[in-house]
Amino acid sequence: RWDLAGVDGADGGRRGGGDAASCGMMALSRAAHALRRGSWPHRSGGRTTHVDEFNRVVAAETRSMREGGGALLVVAHPGEYQNDEGSYGVRVTEGAKSAEMVLNSQAEEFGGWEASWTRGVLEVRDGLVFVRIPKWSVLVLRVKF
Repeated sequence: RWDLAGVDGADGGRRGGGDAASCGMMALSRAAHALRRGSWPHRSGGRTTHVDEFNRVVAAETRSMREGGGALLVVAHPGEYQNDEGSYGVRVTEGAKSAEMVLNSQAEEFGGWEASWTRGVLEVRDGLVFVRIPKWSVLVLRVKF
């Protein structure tokens, strides 16, 4: 178990300590672990679905082993480009019908901002799902087929 409660200044606010950045990172870690626990089993490996070298955006998908379980699409963006309009198209696997963002490393609760989310069920059009891309972010979308 990973727990920073005993590390000075990194107790996630449980004992009145911890700075905003460490509290946000600990909340992100908890959310990522909860997503992982609630989403497995997935097939090992994965498939890269999207590479945009100019804007530094890459996406990979891992399929659920459960019947009708869909997939998780992980979008990584280690760069300064930002799309606030929700008009950035990320390529998904053929046959995908919809997607919903379930984790956003730049969400307000992790130290980011509310407008970085792409909310609701997103329709896949021409093999693309359209999302907001925050700077320096990791996004996870649950994809339905």
